[in-house]
Amino acid sequence: MKRDFNQMFPDEREKYEAEGNLKQAQYIMLRILKIVSTILDDNNITYWLIGGTLLGAIRHKGFIPWDDDMDIAILKADYDKAMKALQENLPDDLFLQTLETDKDYIIPWIKVKDNNSYLREYRPGNYHKGIFVDIFPMQYVIEDEKEVQRVRNQMNSLHALYTEIKEPFYKVESFKMFLKNIIRLVIKICTFPVVLMGKKRINRMIRNSCDKRSKKVEDKESGKLDYYIGSLYFTNRVDTETIFPLKKLPFEDFEFCVPNDWHRSLVDQFGDYMQMPPESERIYHNLEIIPQLNKNKVNERK
Repeated sequence: MKRDFNQMFPDEREKYEAEGNLKQAQYIMLRILKIVSTILDDNNITYWLIGGTLLGAIRHKGFIPWDDDMDIAILKADYDKAMKALQENLPDDLFLQTLETDKDYIIPWIKVKDNNSYLREYRPGNYHKGIFVDIFPMQYVIEDEKEVQRVRNQMNSLHALYTEIKEPFYKVESFKMFLKNIIRLVIKICTFPVVLMGKKRINRMIRNSCDKRSKKVEDKESGKLDYYIGSLYFTNRVDTETIFPLKKLPFEDFEFCVPNDWHRSLVDQFGDYMQMPPESERIYHNLEIIPQLNKNKVNERK
């Protein structure tokens, strides 16, 4: 039976309105992750906090005060299962964003988005723009880090080409944007047969390319995990014993799964992670956040 998430985790964002957009957005992200983690637990899919979200759990027992995103990881082997479980169980006010569900989306990992908010990222496009939680796939990889990076670089180049083919022209606000549009126009002309394929078909090409190349560097016996090669620019090679067995720690008013050796994971990524960064480095990841859209409409793609 499908859970009633609106009863379990009611949307009470209005309570945080007086605390500002960031605090309200953090509440929305936390609600999303509570729902996502419950669905994953119900379907025996392992997940764990990563990056700044894990750092927040340890250093702040919740959000880093200036953080405007949340990240978790799951195993690549569970990715299709996770997409199916989320698609079937998410409440109507949340949207599962994948290459398959949003033809204007170009990133090969899952985002779960809130339909009643607006968040403007640095990347242009007509994709869904609600406040979100990222779900990154991690895969077992071979010992040869150089080979993994070589394949990753191939995917970076291929993905950049797909992006130029699919994405609309930039709004011309500077000469630099004008030059970028010229480059994008040339690429679109040179790849015109691909442009005619349509965005959904190009999305399938992106995913198939990612899957094909990732299999070349996959090795469960290596004891090493890294971001799925299709996640492109990120790298986070860790030993499996750093991650498993997972444990749970508090984050705000809930508990989420974290790596078994979370200390080692944070040291590897951040160094002296308990040291607060200077104010100049306390930056947001996004350009604009509107936590509440008009109640009579849902998220519009802009």
